[in-house]
Amino acid sequence: MSKIRHADFYPDEFLVGVVGLNPAEIGAYWVACSLMYSRGGSITDDDAWISRACGCNPRTWRAIKDRLVAAGKLTIRDGFISNSRVIREIERAQKRLKQSRNAAEASANARLDVAEPEAQPNDRNDLDGAAASINDELSPTTNYQLTNHQPKPAPERLAFDAFVAAAKRHPRWPVPNSMSDARRKALRGRLKDAGDLDGFLAVLATAEDSGFICSEMTSWSLDWFLKPANFEKVRDGNYNRNGTDTSHKSSPKPMQI
Repeated sequence: MSKIRHADFYPDEFLVGVVGLNPAEIGAYWVACSLMYSRGGSITDDDAWISRACGCNPRTWRAIKDRLVAAGKLTIRDGFISNSRVIREIERAQKRLKQSRNAAEASANARLDVAEPEAQPNDRNDLDGAAASINDELSPTTNYQLTNHQPKPAPERLAFDAFVAAAKRHPRWPVPNSMSDARRKALRGRLKDAGDLDGFLAVLATAEDSGFICSEMTSWSLDWFLKPANFEKVRDGNYNRNGTDTSHKSSPKPMQI
């Protein structure tokens, strides 16, 4: 598993899941789960490392760990500590991220294919073969090999295409027609705010998971999303609540994390 930047969190379910634990156990439990989210999977059963993260000594952590294992909150296997709900949320986040990235890359590559001029067959007195041979040689004025490889799309193009792909999945989302200079500049800014393309896609995935954004919000659009304050609100999960769409009404089982 790889590191993720965002995962769904349900506070009511968390509170149900920690009933019966004392404050020290709840705090250490949350730190252990956060370490799993940060590392993208199960964590090494390293008492010294985890106790430092919890701000306690190893002996205290070992005692708390034993109680959390006995309560079914943590499992230890083959030298690794895990929690089934955390692992499922990580897998879901990774799947969303992969889908968004694949959609963005596919859309960007499709644009390149359309823009690339098509070869037009004509009678060139067999010069096509000679031209192909010349293209395979080093240019006399450069020190690199000429290739026919397509350039890699810019991050802002991938981010734009990811939003377009997401908008097509949600009927209420307006599909942007083009990437203007203003949008390009705003996309670059939000990519910087998010850390990189994966961070941007994680925030976009948060928007897609919001029932309110997908079924109730009337002001939603790419331009709204790209405003710094709005982008931060979505990233922080301010809209992570269900809307009227029945596809978002089913509640998962109480979170055991």
